[in-house]
Amino acid sequence: MVELLNYFDINLYYIIPEFAFGIILIAIFFYDLVRHVAKGGFVLDCWFISVFMGCMLPIVIISPFSCSDISLSVIGGREYIRDRLPEAYLISAIGISSIFFGAFFGNLRFSSDVSSNVSKNVVGRAIAFANAVLYEVVRDRISFYITSLLFLTAGVVTAIFVFSSSALDGGLRAAELGNDGIRPFINLLFVSVIPLITQIVIAKWGLGKARLFDVVLGVSSVVLSAVSSSKSVILMPAMLICIIISRRLKRKSLAFLFLASCGASLGALGLIINFLRSAGTGSGQSATLLPVLLEALYGNALSDLRDFSWFLSDWNGQLYYGATWLAGAISFVPRSISDFREHYALGVVTATTVGLNPLEHAGIRIGPFGESYINFGYMGVGLVSFLFGYVVKYLQVWARRLQETLPNHREYAFIFSIMVAGLLFLIMNTAGFWELYATIGFFVTFKAVRWLIRADYPAGVAAKGG
Repeated sequence: MVELLNYFDINLYYIIPEFAFGIILIAIFFYDLVRHVAKGGFVLDCWFISVFMGCMLPIVIISPFSCSDISLSVIGGREYIRDRLPEAYLISAIGISSIFFGAFFGNLRFSSDVSSNVSKNVVGRAIAFANAVLYEVVRDRISFYITSLLFLTAGVVTAIFVFSSSALDGGLRAAELGNDGIRPFINLLFVSVIPLITQIVIAKWGLGKARLFDVVLGVSSVVLSAVSSSKSVILMPAMLICIIISRRLKRKSLAFLFLASCGASLGALGLIINFLRSAGTGSGQSATLLPVLLEALYGNALSDLRDFSWFLSDWNGQLYYGATWLAGAISFVPRSISDFREHYALGVVTATTVGLNPLEHAGIRIGPFGESYINFGYMGVGLVSFLFGYVVKYLQVWARRLQETLPNHREYAFIFSIMVAGLLFLIMNTAGFWELYATIGFFVTFKAVRWLIRADYPAGVAAKGG
């Protein structure tokens, strides 16, 4: 056992009490998972995916590797950050616990009268409105095709400009970091809008409304957005498709084996993409120091806890009192013309605090709870996490209610809830808050196109589910 720990460079010495707390959190999470399986519910929904992928995996599960010598070598061997690792872990554990409390409180409220709570609550009305907007896009294929082609054409033009410019060597990723003028276009198109087209196509497929041209749009979107070197634009659509297929399998054992195979394949693909990206950009030592199979454990893909410890070690402790959230809320304003965002955007704050150049580095990961903490301390972590858990559990119940009311909307409800949960996560970490405005921009453009061509399709069940 000791040899195995030494081989993987696992060191729990610095976080033994906190890791014990993490074990309890894992037990609670999987207890909830097993409870839903026993009831025959849908296991892989927005609640479980959001909490596991956003919190449990990058914080609790990866924690034994966060303070290892290999992990620290990726950021230049800063051993002093180990002293703040217990604090970073404790803050994150409080955040995860608050998410569970929020979900528990929400579940108690919803279990008595789901339809009444969901339809009359402000959150429920907002979710129903978002559903009506997406459902309108799914039904009006002509307007969706035209809108998608407009953004895909803009993406092709941008990519041609980037790769044909000698001043932007290194592709889209280098252009994003090295040119303030083109960064907003890259973020808007290749990281937000074009991947959104893929998710809408998958939603149409889940509803049984996808046609051949939808498939062409989806594949084109994945290929075009992949040049941004972002793993999520490739892995997320593949994961959603795998989950939908598994939900359509009648035998649970077969569905489990299928998901396990897909998970292993997508995990390997993610490691390869991350390795190639690091090697291609020369942006870190992980591509040369770490074996490919260990990249996820010690590299920058799941470095939330390590990077949060790094930030806390160099931070002077002065709270920002909502400044980074405000900077995120006005992220539609380029940093090059906003002195406020130039100083208080989360990526700028994290990069400058640890001594990195924000013009060359997009910032470091401080996890889903770091921004709440640096703005309002432990109180901020508890409150924001509680509300997140409450709303995502609300969304889970809403989606299941829609599935019960309209069984043929089962996969559509799943995709919709995943899309909304992803947008909710932007509140916890505003580094990508511009994705919300990009999403709104796509739907506004769709409405404009629909008005121009005067497409007048019935709303159908668009507003149902509330």
